Amino acid sequence: MKKSIFITIILMLAVFSAGCKEKEEPETMHLPGSGKTVGKDILMEDITDFYYTEENINYGAYYQRYRFYVEDGKHMFFHETRERKDDYGPCTEDDTTLKGTAELTDEQWSQFYDLVNGGTVKARSDSADSGDTGPWLYLYWTDDKSKYQEFSFDSYNTETRFVDYCISLIPDSQDRGSLGEEREMTPVSFVMVKVGDRAFTINMEDTQAAREFFDEINSQPLVITMHDFGSFEKVGDLPFDLPADDEEITTVPGDLILYQGNKITIYYDENTWNFTKLGHLNAAGEEILEVFGGKDDITAEFFVEWSE
Repeated sequence: MKKSIFITIILMLAVFSAGCKEKEEPETMHLPGSGKTVGKDILMEDITDFYYTEENINYGAYYQRYRFYVEDGKHMFFHETRERKDDYGPCTEDDTTLKGTAELTDEQWSQFYDLVNGGTVKARSDSADSGDTGPWLYLYWTDDKSKYQEFSFDSYNTETRFVDYCISLIPDSQDRGSLGEEREMTPVSFVMVKVGDRAFTINMEDTQAAREFFDEINSQPLVITMHDFGSFEKVGDLPFDLPADDEEITTVPGDLILYQGNKITIYYDENTWNFTKLGHLNAAGEEILEVFGGKDDITAEFFVEWSE
């Protein structure tokens, strides 16, 4: 009798243990906070679809969607605007005031990629708050296996430039339906650095130092010689001072840093010190190391390009 009870208890414990393992296993498939980085884990040729959507269902309702996608080997751009200026939402297709699709050139697709480069993609979570307008951003890419799709730009400044770029792609000649007035097409700026025949766009920080640096190189390109220091950065003297707002930063390859208010550095490795961050180059770490690494001096040209 005692032996029978003992065997029964052992069997019950085994079943309970197996059930726990079955419940725990799915949790190990995704670690909270993990994700992928565009430019590192996701390359330009990997991207298949990108959505940017805003929606207001309260009074003065509107719906705005921008989409970049690949179709039959072509790079495409889609936009749609719906409006209920004096009414509540949600907006329907009957409220569409502006809509269109266009094929992008290789350069236009590259500009789109420069804007999403450095952003992160994490596991999708449809948990929008009631009344929230978004934006909701989703990036689809090869081999994501429907796990990592919810996108975040690397900064608010980059997101603002992305929206401006989308607007710039909408043709002036397109019928704008019941909008009643044409939307002003705002040129989009791209901060650039060029070394030899290699050029990189830079995502600038939203700081006073970054804004003043932009103004300086927008009025006149800056060409400086940059020296190697510490086997982790290239540093050059600025012909002007910028307002420093230093804080302790651990750099990553591609960081554009202001040092002592009058020196600019580009990091190709890590370092921790008190700096003012100006921006980040859109390139993978291997490419940054290839162009900026080593002991030799380099000549770097900083300038601003504008879309038409």
